[in-house]
Amino acid sequence: MTVNRIILMFIAFISFIGCERGEQVAQRAQEASIDSLLNSLSLEQKVGQMTQMNVEVFIQRKGGNLPYPLRLDTAKLIEAIQKRGIGSIMNTAGHALDPEDWHYITQTIRFFSQPENGGTIPIIYALDAVHGANYVANSTLFPHQLGMAATWNDSLVNAMGEATAFESRSAGIPWIFSPILDVARQPLWVQFFESFGEDPYLTQRLGSTLVQAYQESEWPVAACAKHFVGYGFPFSGKDRTPVHIGERALREVHLPPFDEAVKSGLRSIMVGSNELDGIPMLANRYWIEEVLRKEIGFDGVILSDWADVAHLADWHRVAKDTTEAALLAVRAGLDMAMVPDDYSFYYDVIRLVNEGKISEERIDASVRRILKMKLDMDLFAEMEAPTVDESTLKAHSAAAYELAVEGITLLKNEDGVLPLRASEPVFLAGPTAHSLVHLNGSWSRTWQGMDTLITHETHPTVYEAMRVFVHELTYKEGSAIDRVGELQDAVNGALESSVIVLCLGEAPATEKPGDRRDLTLSRAQLELANAMLETGRPVVLVLLQDRPQIIAEIADKCAAVIMAYRPGNEGGRALADLLFGHRNFSGHLPFTYPSAVNDLVTYDHKFAETIGPDWGPSGFRPQWEFGHGLSYSSFEYSALSLDQKTYAKNDTIRVSVEVGNSSEIKGKEVVQVYISDEIASVTPPVKRLRDFAKISLKPGEKNLVDFEIPVASLAFVAEDHKRIVEPGRFTLRVGGLEQSFEVK
Repeated sequence: MTVNRIILMFIAFISFIGCERGEQVAQRAQEASIDSLLNSLSLEQKVGQMTQMNVEVFIQRKGGNLPYPLRLDTAKLIEAIQKRGIGSIMNTAGHALDPEDWHYITQTIRFFSQPENGGTIPIIYALDAVHGANYVANSTLFPHQLGMAATWNDSLVNAMGEATAFESRSAGIPWIFSPILDVARQPLWVQFFESFGEDPYLTQRLGSTLVQAYQESEWPVAACAKHFVGYGFPFSGKDRTPVHIGERALREVHLPPFDEAVKSGLRSIMVGSNELDGIPMLANRYWIEEVLRKEIGFDGVILSDWADVAHLADWHRVAKDTTEAALLAVRAGLDMAMVPDDYSFYYDVIRLVNEGKISEERIDASVRRILKMKLDMDLFAEMEAPTVDESTLKAHSAAAYELAVEGITLLKNEDGVLPLRASEPVFLAGPTAHSLVHLNGSWSRTWQGMDTLITHETHPTVYEAMRVFVHELTYKEGSAIDRVGELQDAVNGALESSVIVLCLGEAPATEKPGDRRDLTLSRAQLELANAMLETGRPVVLVLLQDRPQIIAEIADKCAAVIMAYRPGNEGGRALADLLFGHRNFSGHLPFTYPSAVNDLVTYDHKFAETIGPDWGPSGFRPQWEFGHGLSYSSFEYSALSLDQKTYAKNDTIRVSVEVGNSSEIKGKEVVQVYISDEIASVTPPVKRLRDFAKISLKPGEKNLVDFEIPVASLAFVAEDHKRIVEPGRFTLRVGGLEQSFEVK
């Protein structure tokens, strides 16, 4: 009887057992299955399980090119799967593939991994799914995480996660590299748009929501949170460069989202490519083994990023060769190496075990975790895949549209220039106004998202979506991202209009190709903006960008400013509906929008950072603050109350506040609760987000909104790196109201 048949018998047996006892029996059955599988493997097969390779290694090539449709080289697959027992294959081949092509790839790989065909353990296929199943052709492309965070809406993030899991599984993909849990405090960082922004609480809440949606949906996938830890705060802003963060700050800001995701059942974590205090994270035993494993209790799979084991030698220079690099990574706690294009890690680890530098028991520990994830994802059973039909895609597109609508953020609206009136002539300009590429950004069918493949899709651009609503719409690009166009043509068109909609931004880019040296909006676009402003017509500035670019030169002169992020394929329609008032704005910034390139101060700054050059409170002067967002509705706050004035450390703070819609327009408001620790033994931030709720109010409607905040959540990381709640005075603020309380 094969090992796979034994496993299936265990699964069938436990399905008849009651819940609580059944869980215990299931756990013992799974452990027995893992023992059986592990004992059946040779050292070479175990190390193979720790090896993840790029699918392009196995594709038949014509010359140096990848042919389409793809065909796999069966000889190379047999060598990798049956001779070496590799555990995982990842990536796409150049661009997104149709579900049929994905099924050909995954089913062919699965065939060679079956025991009856000479294999041993099923391969787990992994794919980047950054804003939807972006490498599956015709899948739903949602807003990127930064735009999702701007919704402050857990239920919409959950819907995105379920849709992404469904569409990934429809292509036969059971493991996805998402979500990003980096707390992004450096806007120059190229992957800023892939994060949930600058706040640890918002990141941990939406991140854990996404993890649960991926892993607990009807068609679950294993989530892989990235990048552990501090990766989103590089000192230079450049990708994969050193991070300078003290341990206390790292634990205070950057660790909590991973902690919360682990509590939510997270199955895998990708280690960042950064170094911390001179130690590359992949070789950092303290943070991986002591903190992530022992303190937080993570028992899932720890994966490297692309070629990062080798980079310990050639980039970081802490190892003389790949063998020593593998030794450092495995000793630090690595379970699986994204090699990805050769067998160097495989040979190096086998050599290290045979030389006695790594014990086989250490290898067994990693393989156990890998096998557990494969069992959790039912890879030993017959793999099923859902069918994405027209109605499913329609529902997923509707969810993407709602995310775009609720995320796009109105930052300024002077004299009621918005909503636009269909009866008045509108002039549209700018390099991002007629482009699906700029709506979607990177990780959209291709890695950088700049391939013309995306332009073949039938979703409307901003220009195409606006044409539906306005009687007279004139469009001239006026400027490329980095090159001035026919400015006079744009000026002439603008003079014939009543209002100008100016769509600016930046070209999509991610990872190293996207490194930037300056946050300022490009000079070509600033010239176009100034030319439009000089016409005397009101300018509505729409920003389609990966991060906050500096626009202080023009922001005060624009009548309205909209941060649209990368809103996805439904972004054009969502933006047009918002511009013309068919939908209401409800997005709020998940980051602090700076007003100067070297004034990058987050909302939870220290009191000393508020001191200006005049020794007064003028040191914090962003363009717009974290949490800022306008609406066509007007909201009023009143009757803020706490259930007590004094709390013990194990109490819960019960907060209520009345929020009313004082306008004639239905709208949604994000009710944000901030708490300040007035005096602490470690310098406290001026405030910290502690809870929020998004509510919908009809015209004239008032609602009482309740919050329950554990006093324990007010803990901070003290000098000894332990979390404590100190007694003292605190101030709670909601919507311009405040109440003080004490912790005894």
